Amino acid sequence: RDGGGSCDELAHVAFAPVAAVAGRLVVLANGRAKAWNPLDPRGWRTVGGGGVGGVVGTSAQGSCVWRDRLVVAQGRGAGGAGCAVVALQFSEPPTSDDWAAGDWADLGSAATGGAGRGGCDLAVVHDRLYVSGGVDEATHAFDASVARFDYTYRQLDDIFRARAPDDQLRGRATFTAVAALALPQAMHAHSSITVPLMPN
Repeated sequence: RDGGGSCDELAHVAFAPVAAVAGRLVVLANGRAKAWNPLDPRGWRTVGGGGVGGVVGTSAQGSCVWRDRLVVAQGRGAGGAGCAVVALQFSEPPTSDDWAAGDWADLGSAATGGAGRGGCDLAVVHDRLYVSGGVDEATHAFDASVARFDYTYRQLDDIFRARAPDDQLRGRATFTAVAALALPQAMHAHSSITVPLMPN
């Protein structure tokens, strides 16, 4: 349910990011972020004022949770080349009546070679954000590269605080390929899983 009505957008969703973020369950359905809060019996709500489909597409996006933020990389249906990456943070606690309010920030492009990364995946390793693999939907070329987000989590705070379109940080973050981490085989539709270090 969404605000007392039905939530048909979740009825036929495939290859969509799903994540637990800051006490809420978030699904990106057809380019719109929907959230469910176990503290609110009224059901699903649309997050942060609407859709991000024009930026990250409608399916096959890569995603991960970076501390208390959801990060999503462009998938199919975005209508643009490259690999746009955006992040969501909730602006209210899950106990608030306005618990679905959120803000999106532009993290730049993860297309280190200029090609698209549909079906890539994202992971956080030692508190740094990485993107792996993907396929360029236009050329059907698969990607074996792994790239790291150039900014730290603290700088991500600065990106969220920036509001002016010409700010030095907002929308200008980039990803840099890390050759030593290249995948043994080019692929998409995969999962990047981080394994904690085991004590001796």
